[in-house]
Amino acid sequence: MVLSQDYELFFGKSGTIEKCLFEPTDKLVAWADKRNMPITFYVDAGMLVAMQREARKEPALARDLSRVKTHVESLAQQGHEIGVHIHPHWEDTGRVDGAWDFARTRYKLDDFRDDEIADIVARYAGVLNDLCDGEVTSYRAGGFCVEPFSRLRPHLEKAGIDTDSSVVPGLAI
Repeated sequence: MVLSQDYELFFGKSGTIEKCLFEPTDKLVAWADKRNMPITFYVDAGMLVAMQREARKEPALARDLSRVKTHVESLAQQGHEIGVHIHPHWEDTGRVDGAWDFARTRYKLDDFRDDEIADIVARYAGVLNDLCDGEVTSYRAGGFCVEPFSRLRPHLEKAGIDTDSSVVPGLAI
């Protein structure tokens, strides 16, 4: 059995990092620890990139970013796998009045040019590799938007990603 969780903020009026990230993750870890079961956490690296970009203007966001990074590092140190989860809408998302204004114009990687896809995959995997000592080797597409995979595969392989967890047979979206 493989247990996984997407580690991400929600669209719309996103909750706090405590309610969206820390509390559910820590509850799942406590449950899995009792069963000696590792988890793969697919961390939305675009969220980290956007937090870094916007933190320059908001000291509170800089503190939140530090807390999230520490949390992800802790998960890896506890023996859980960290995979890269890509919601590329973060490329166009910013902060308005202290809240995330989620862009919905380019929601999937296929909405970007090939050079942009290469850059996004490399940057997002790089952020997580820096946090996890270069051990990120799995990927899950945001919103299960992975097609056409042929456009993504070479960029994932170049980033050292050898496992795609995006496909769920029988899932109808």
